[in-house]
Amino acid sequence: MGDLKIIWSYILDYENEQNPFEERKSTIQEWKQFAILDLEENNKILEKARELVKKDLSCSIAAGELRR
Repeated sequence: MGDLKIIWSYILDYENEQNPFEERKSTIQEWKQFAILDLEENNKILEKARELVKKDLSCSIAAGELRR
């Protein structure tokens, strides 16, 4: 098995804030410290998300594709 790398994003922050389970929310927030990258919203990500929505694909793919 290979190494895992965590990439965090502003969307993860938003989604985690909506989590009604405090213990889960806290644990997930702790993972952020292990991220090798913390993506912030930008025009490139938003444009890619719009393209994917038009194709009925998940917007969460956008950040990962742009990282390549």
